[in-house]
This record gives sequence, C-alpha cells and structure tokens, in this order.
Amino acid sequence: MAYKCPEHVFLHADHISKIYPGTKALDDVSFDLLKGKVNVLIGENGAGKSTLIKVLAGINTHFQGEVFFNGQSFHPKNPNESQQMGISVVHQELKLAETLSVTENMFLGNLMYKGKLVDWQGMRKKAREMLQSLHVELDENALVDTLSVAQKQIVEICKAMNHNCQVLIMDEPSAVLTDRELDILFDVIDRLVKSG
Repeated sequence: MAYKCPEHVFLHADHISKIYPGTKALDDVSFDLLKGKVNVLIGENGAGKSTLIKVLAGINTHFQGEVFFNGQSFHPKNPNESQQMGISVVHQELKLAETLSVTENMFLGNLMYKGKLVDWQGMRKKAREMLQSLHVELDENALVDTLSVAQKQIVEICKAMNHNCQVLIMDEPSAVLTDRELDILFDVIDRLVKSG
C-alpha cells in the first residue's frame, strides 16, 4: 500500500493506537516526520512517546493504524528489519558492548571484510572518518566503558549512521547529560541535519 507523501515528509504515522491489557498506551496518534529537520515529540511521562518509538523501531509489531516511510507501507517485523529499512533508534538504555572498543561497537552486526577476513584497519579508518565528520574528539580504539554518557550516545549515533540510517530517533537523549555534554550532543545533531 502506498501513500502520497508531500515532498518534505519522510514518515507519516496515521491513526496509531496501541493497547496493552488494561492500558491504552497510544490513542489515535497521527504525525509526520519532516525531511532535513529535527522533529521533537513532547509529552508527560506515560504519554506514549516510548511506545510510539517502539512501533517505529519494529519492537511493538501489533498496533492499529498505518505507518508510511518514503511513501510505502512500513510495518517491520523486528528491530533489524526496521534498521535495514533506514530507521535507527538510540534508546535511553544504550545498547553498547561496554568491553569492546568504539570501532567494534560502531560495526557490531555490520563488519567490513577484506576477502574472507575482517578488515579491522578499514573499520578503524572509517570510524575515525565518521567521528571527524561530526567534529568529535574521540579515540576509535577507546573501550566504551571508559566513555561518558554523551560519548556513548555519539558511538550509538555513529553505529546508526553505519547502518544506512535515514531517520535517527533518540529517546530522551538529554535526560542524564550535563550542560557541556548537551552542547556536544546538540552540535552533533546539528551536523547530522546539515549533512542531510
């Protein structure tokens, strides 16, 4: 099923409802994500923001309503399928392997190969280039468990970019950050918007 999206609309959610036993988490929600913009969803705790994110991420697969992405019906069966289609989520609880390096985390599930061997040198080079493109001073060889929360979020963002991300959804990214870390995060988001 297709939807005639206006040129500036990336994703259209149409009358989304999600009911858990005894609780209506989403009640007839419709909205558009605009291309090349930071779209913000604001609501009180329990308003359904995280539930909506889980629908778009392919975590909540049973819901009423329709989602259209790039004009096509969008109903991923799982988070991997959502990511392959171009939607990545940075959850409040970051999903990084703390004992692995920045590079290893950026390429989790998406390794580069040279012939039949993993191309560690190529991945480190690409990781360094991604970090530099965001103007982030972060050692691609650093272990993730040595990083600040803001730095870990940046690793998650780079991991998403590495999976052909077209829409990056962040669930309450500023909740636990200091003012300085917020400045870094907002600078990264600004650079992502400017790069398309």
